[in-house]
Amino acid sequence: MRAAILASLVVIASAVRAAPDQPTPIGEAEFNRLRKAIPPQELGYWEDIAWEVDLLAACARAEREKKLVFIWSMSGHPLGCT
Repeated sequence: MRAAILASLVVIASAVRAAPDQPTPIGEAEFNRLRKAIPPQELGYWEDIAWEVDLLAACARAEREKKLVFIWSMSGHPLGCT
């Protein structure tokens, strides 16, 4: 068991040592070429909604506009990394 753990640590240490510290920066010409190759994405429908971050303001607006309030609530890290 100790040999397997030691071997794993050696493999991890050598992988970390072999990894580059920083990515190689690209020049302006390369950036412009890549930017033209990647088309801009369409906005999602959810981005067209005028979201409220204040619950009381949302309730007042919903009452004025005779609409419902949709509440999105969560606990913890948004990516589940708690």
